[in-house]
Amino acid sequence: MTDSTRDLAIRLDWGDTPRRVTARVEGSDRRALPPDAAASVGRALPGLWESDDNDYLRALLTKVLFPPGVRRRFRTEVEALDRRGGTLRIRLRLPLPVDEQPLSLPELRWESVRVPGADAGPGVWDAWVRDPSSAPAPYGELGTDARFTLVREVETPSVTDRRADRPLGPVVIADATGVYGHVRTPTGTHEFPRPGDQDLAAADSRLVETALDGSHLTVARAQSPATADTIRQRLIGAGAFYFGGHHREGGLVVAERPGSARGVLLDGESLSRWLVDHEVPLAVLLACESASGAAATGSASAPLSLAERLARDGVDHVVAVHGMVNHAQAARFAGAFFAGLAQGHDIDVALRRSAGAFVATRAVPVLYTCRRDGDFSVGLRRRPRPSGLSTAAHRIATGADSQATAAPDERFRVSLETRWCLTAPPPPDPAEPFPRASSLLWDVLADPSGGDLAQPLNDFERTLHQTRLDAGLDPFEPRHWYVYDHDEHPDRATAGLTAVLTPPYIRRHRSRNTPPPPDRGVGLVVRKRARAAPDHGFIDDLRQLANAEWDLRMVVVQIHGAGERTDTVREAAQEVARDLGIGEYLLRARTPGGIEEPTAPILPVRSGTASSEPAAELWRTVTDAASSLVAAAAAPLDAEAVVDDLNLTDRWGDVSQETDRLRKLALSWPAGYRKLSAAHAARRVGPARYASLCLAAADDADLGRWLSAGSAGQGLPVPGSFRGLRLESGVVDAFVLGLLRTGADHDAVFAAWEREGPSPAVRRALEVARVRSADGAAHITEAELWDADVAIALDRAGLVRRDIRELDPGGGCPGSWALLARRRPTEADARWLCGMKPAMRRLAGLEPDDGPYDHRHQRNLLEHRGALRPLLPQPGGSTVLHG
Repeated sequence: MTDSTRDLAIRLDWGDTPRRVTARVEGSDRRALPPDAAASVGRALPGLWESDDNDYLRALLTKVLFPPGVRRRFRTEVEALDRRGGTLRIRLRLPLPVDEQPLSLPELRWESVRVPGADAGPGVWDAWVRDPSSAPAPYGELGTDARFTLVREVETPSVTDRRADRPLGPVVIADATGVYGHVRTPTGTHEFPRPGDQDLAAADSRLVETALDGSHLTVARAQSPATADTIRQRLIGAGAFYFGGHHREGGLVVAERPGSARGVLLDGESLSRWLVDHEVPLAVLLACESASGAAATGSASAPLSLAERLARDGVDHVVAVHGMVNHAQAARFAGAFFAGLAQGHDIDVALRRSAGAFVATRAVPVLYTCRRDGDFSVGLRRRPRPSGLSTAAHRIATGADSQATAAPDERFRVSLETRWCLTAPPPPDPAEPFPRASSLLWDVLADPSGGDLAQPLNDFERTLHQTRLDAGLDPFEPRHWYVYDHDEHPDRATAGLTAVLTPPYIRRHRSRNTPPPPDRGVGLVVRKRARAAPDHGFIDDLRQLANAEWDLRMVVVQIHGAGERTDTVREAAQEVARDLGIGEYLLRARTPGGIEEPTAPILPVRSGTASSEPAAELWRTVTDAASSLVAAAAAPLDAEAVVDDLNLTDRWGDVSQETDRLRKLALSWPAGYRKLSAAHAARRVGPARYASLCLAAADDADLGRWLSAGSAGQGLPVPGSFRGLRLESGVVDAFVLGLLRTGADHDAVFAAWEREGPSPAVRRALEVARVRSADGAAHITEAELWDADVAIALDRAGLVRRDIRELDPGGGCPGSWALLARRRPTEADARWLCGMKPAMRRLAGLEPDDGPYDHRHQRNLLEHRGALRPLLPQPGGSTVLHG
């Protein structure tokens, strides 16, 4: 259920003289009516509303909000509303605070503005449009009229509109109504009386739980009375935050420690940082004057209200209260408000429906937002995860220019989430001249698809953090990942960078009252299009990141290329890695299900007619596309005809030349290459069949398709089929493991490949494969996990069916870490990691390194670190010659 609403955006700005304000209507197309003459807000301070006689203030605000042009547009919108029904959402677009402003526009009680009521006829409306100073009869107020909702839409320096939605987490209930006594604030000490009826004080929390029972929203209650630590921990993954208790000077009054009724102040700065860091989209503060700042509270320490501060910092929606509210009113409002959300109403509609709880009082519930997209729903319009791409990548050595198009090696496949979430920079060595720069980790990712990276990384960081808390370990702030698009903001790499990050960056100031917990720091994904990446200015900007004034631990340079060729992206990533002095780059694996990344289209067969030389024609087309990138209407590829043509004549040269052409085809047209590779495996004759096998062996999924096509065609080859060629040791290993993985390890073909002498690790995997348990699975023990190469070979053969967490609960085997590095981490993996000894947790960056640099300890962990990141093969690997 979503509410039928129509938006009316009214922008307020300061005039050219103090206390004068302009108002104008803004449209969704960003065109705005010219403002009317500025009107004075006089002394419309929130504190004056405590007076019984405030008709003057209502009239004053009415003139400010509804000058003639806005009144005419408002009447038109109401007439349309009367015809079709629904709700008119009035969005007050309020400017950023300015120095020496006379008062706060968001704090003014715009809900009191009088407009003609629902039964008003045309004559009343005509009189109101001409002059709103005389109260029309019948009349109503914006805050109580069922036809309208009122939203305070504040500007924020941070980018908030592009925040990706995520599945809605629970509503976190923090009850601190039982806190009493003296509480110290920045300006003094305040006393809070002990609640007379404790059951009544906590009634709001119970009504919230009742309202959400059985709905699509779930509840997570913090320990009562809530402390700052319990609130911070519960906000991880939260979908909404509800607080019931006291407010003073821009902060919330919470319990000093668990089980204590003594109060301390949770400052608004810390609360804002937690809410924004954990991307909590809705905060509901049922606390007195939580929507009032210095003007109402008389405290210069809180120039902005707490509600306005949270919204300006980047919290999507904030519900708070103008005025004083008692326990019974708070309970009625909270129950009705969350019942409205549970029924599917938008946030502003649920607030308007529940505002009756404050009737006959001076308290007013208000809604702040920083969203400009008009989405006020809660968990109803969830967009799919934009990161539905493969989490796997291959590590590739930068090498020489001639190796730019070298195929990846399946032994060095990694999971991106594991690599970047379970990676700790080495502690700075005091002997290093620049210890800060040396502790910063770098990676370069060639990612033709350009998919989202930060969201899945932040999701798993939250999982790690919550698992750590569940395990009873000391608090440890998760690493927060941000995205910086260098193409959109090329001049921000060193100046003003934090203002353009996604999600909005909040500097992690620490409270003076509480020592900061250990922090995993910040990760940054720098996005750059491939064609603009090899630029010295870009490289200089990247290098300056090492001098960032924030706790930056890891930088991932994502070279992407929507609409560009795969080889263009890979070559750009390789060049960036070289310029940064990195010996490798990562290549993101293809999307599951055969969905291809955007590439430049090519024409496999010209003019849609059959060619007498299909192999030569295909190669000319690939060459033309590589040089011109001219899009053309693609015709179907007759892969069988191309292979038959290659069998008749060596149109592509010798085996090495044929391999090179297949490799270039794989980079420029992956879908066409896979079709041709299958035909090559099934129909190609003689030693030249090795050309496609050599490429397929680099990826186990590709090799599986090659083996299937070869079996269905002329049968699988034996090594003797490739007489005169040098068989690469990696191809022999891959073929043997592929036969094991597909269950074809009992015939003469398998025996012939086994005699070729696979590597020691693969030979050990063969020995393990021959010892089967009762259910037919290979009998793997902890001993096989002591060698990382053996563990990887077993994994590639599909033999690791038993959970490594059971085989190696303490994480003492390098092979366990090698397997972990290859797969997408799970919640169970997080629990396994948190159950290890501190030294092992430190290896994954889950234990703070707060002691002196320990060379001996670093040497003890070196073997395990090598399993997480084994050395890439050196050029000139071993080969076998077949004569």
